[in-house]
Amino acid sequence: MKFEEHAILIVDDNPTNLGVISDYLKDYGFRILTARTGKTALKRVKYAPPDIILLDVMMPGMDGFATCQRLKADEKTSDIPVIFMTALAGEEDKVKGFRVGAVDYVTKPLHHDEVLARITTHLRIQNLTRKLQEKNTRLHEISTELEKTNEALLKKAEEAKEKAQELIRINASKDKIFSVVAHKLQGPFQSLLSLSETLAEKPDGLNVDDIRDIGENINNSVKNIYNLLDNMLQ
Repeated sequence: MKFEEHAILIVDDNPTNLGVISDYLKDYGFRILTARTGKTALKRVKYAPPDIILLDVMMPGMDGFATCQRLKADEKTSDIPVIFMTALAGEEDKVKGFRVGAVDYVTKPLHHDEVLARITTHLRIQNLTRKLQEKNTRLHEISTELEKTNEALLKKAEEAKEKAQELIRINASKDKIFSVVAHKLQGPFQSLLSLSETLAEKPDGLNVDDIRDIGENINNSVKNIYNLLDNMLQ
């Protein structure tokens, strides 16, 4: 973890305590912000939100509990981890601290190594939480994209189904048309077949008038076939 990438707000009304813990954490590279009252702390976080807050409990005016409640009530600062610094060792005070939104506490007099360990732990938790939130956001985006893609695929599938049904209707119409055409062509072709058989079987027994009649019938049959095909192509 790169400590220089993280800012810590230390809130304590005692300037000596404030100076000692500030200098200790600065030596590790942390960027340090300070405040000596709860009201000042609330103003600072609006303009320069820290990554974590060390908050003294016993302060004149607005104490640490009230300050923490105000921080957690504001959505802009509610996610900032708060570690209480307190000389109160009672179980009731510790529970109250957690109820108002603190993530941890250290007791006074402070043990600097313990303070550093707790800060490091909660910064890691915060980083993991942010990464998880980013992944959840990305998963939500992917889920939304998949839903849109699925909707588009369903729409295309429905369109393909409609086109397939239309092709079925067209093919059915073609089959019906072909059936009608075949039926209408049957008569002219039967006439042609009959006339051609007459010419083939009795060529010597036909006189000029017979041949003329056969020719006219053939011509009429061919015209009927031509007209039928011409109407189909229009």
